Amino acid sequence: MLRSLPPIVYVEPTNLCQLKCALCPSGMRQIKPVGRMSMDTFRKVLDTLGPTTTKLHLYNWGEPFLHPDLPEMIAYAKRFGPYVVVSTNLNKLDEDTAKAIIDARLDFLNASVDGVSQQVYESYRIGGDVEQVIKNLRMLCRLKQEARSNLPRIDWQFLVTAQNEAELPEAARLAKELGVRFHPRKIRVGLSEFDTESGADIASKDNDWIPHEAAFNRYKKREKHKVCKSLWDRVIVSWQGWIAPCCQVYKDVHHFARGFPDDFWSVWNGPEYVAARKLFAEGDSSEAKEMDLVCLRCQAVGNIL
Repeated sequence: MLRSLPPIVYVEPTNLCQLKCALCPSGMRQIKPVGRMSMDTFRKVLDTLGPTTTKLHLYNWGEPFLHPDLPEMIAYAKRFGPYVVVSTNLNKLDEDTAKAIIDARLDFLNASVDGVSQQVYESYRIGGDVEQVIKNLRMLCRLKQEARSNLPRIDWQFLVTAQNEAELPEAARLAKELGVRFHPRKIRVGLSEFDTESGADIASKDNDWIPHEAAFNRYKKREKHKVCKSLWDRVIVSWQGWIAPCCQVYKDVHHFARGFPDDFWSVWNGPEYVAARKLFAEGDSSEAKEMDLVCLRCQAVGNIL
């Protein structure tokens, strides 16, 4: 039994997304139902977990800026003092919302921009407009200056693929011009099959996306984790208030609780979490098998984050 609440919390404002990213279950419209978290649910989650949360991720599946109350969520969360992070495709951002997130003291904004030319960008971010995204980045940087604010810190995240790796130098140059940190990252493929196929099989099937540059190929020399840290240090709360063991989970059947409980300890030290932790800490899979936990299959195929 754990005696402390999770210091890292993911809260999903919405799983709606306006893009159709080629490898994303949300983009491929595999996630159902879709919706937005109510402010009542959000306040309940933060009132319960906020006092012990050190880092709050306001995203999971979906685009956070499609929730009209995102600035209010940030402001409410900051009452408890955590470091608050939003990850976005940044296709939707008006000036009033940008000012509101600056005023709310959002700590960190991760903008996923995987290309500089429209043709390359939309090879993955289908339905997106890279010119609009860059305009939104410029606007946000300008408004930060006008507000004399150092927050939010902004990263330009660039998921490197075979289709866009040639644009890495130009993207890095443009990020420097804008005054944001450039952060190239290794793309993950097979997000829909994380509990059914091994990393090697997934990479083979989706090989067309894997970068040629070995430094950006996460499957070249893939580190295999033996323990899932998510079960001890974080919790993922869906837009409905449901609790998932890790950020890869999106199917209803894999959640550990449907509805955010009045007594969070009853879930955090409940039978599903206890069985999942035993699986990794003690090698005891009996209870995990009996409950058919997704963690068991994730462990078996070696896709632990």
